[in-house]
Amino acid sequence: MKALLSSILALGLASAQPTTTVIAVNDPRPLSEAIKKLEKASGQPINYEDAPFAYAGDLVDKSDSMSHPPGVKVLLPKGGQLNVAFTTNEVADRAGTARVLQRLVTNFNKSYPDGPQFAVVDQNGLFYVVPKSSRAASGVVAPYTSPLDVPLSVTVKDALAGDALRAILAAIQAKTGTKIYIGWSPFDTGLNVSQRKRVNISTQTDTGRTLVTQLMQGLSPSLSWRMLTGAPDPRYGDLRSFYLNIQ
Repeated sequence: MKALLSSILALGLASAQPTTTVIAVNDPRPLSEAIKKLEKASGQPINYEDAPFAYAGDLVDKSDSMSHPPGVKVLLPKGGQLNVAFTTNEVADRAGTARVLQRLVTNFNKSYPDGPQFAVVDQNGLFYVVPKSSRAASGVVAPYTSPLDVPLSVTVKDALAGDALRAILAAIQAKTGTKIYIGWSPFDTGLNVSQRKRVNISTQTDTGRTLVTQLMQGLSPSLSWRMLTGAPDPRYGDLRSFYLNIQ
């Protein structure tokens, strides 16, 4: 009887052990890809944005294997591997997810010390992984400020959310010279025009990050974004363009 009881207790202890998950990626954007997997595992929205890719050593030419307009090379980030381990208990709440996310970003920064370094920002009730440095064409790494972190002057009245987003991105370009295209956005899809959300914005101090977040959360608190960039496109001179994907 004692042996049976001991077996039952041991089985109970074994079943109570949290499961360990390992996120392991090998991707042109390893940090972005790992964050997507952590977001899915935790259920917590996590926003990510690239640093500009200006250093030739960070890019690989895929022109031979991918379609592209004449005279334009297809240059993708060289990327690499990244991993992080965590238990199911760790990502069961927001505080635990924050610790795992910080561990993931720290792993990335240590794995790629010669390139852009990233930081976790906990703001507006959301997590953001943002570049705090970038590598110039010369290869020198220097401090970097995201175009989303510049105060803007934006005024829109009774505008569709999609139009409001375009107004915010236009204000960013006017202030910083950085063009941000809309890659994918839920604001212009899924509903008839009469049913789409309409918004008002009037600010001279809020950042693009705050304004885009407010638009996003107004539609769904589960949304997050990826703001991605590639090499400079010769069709636009030295302008380094980003692509904002909200989903």
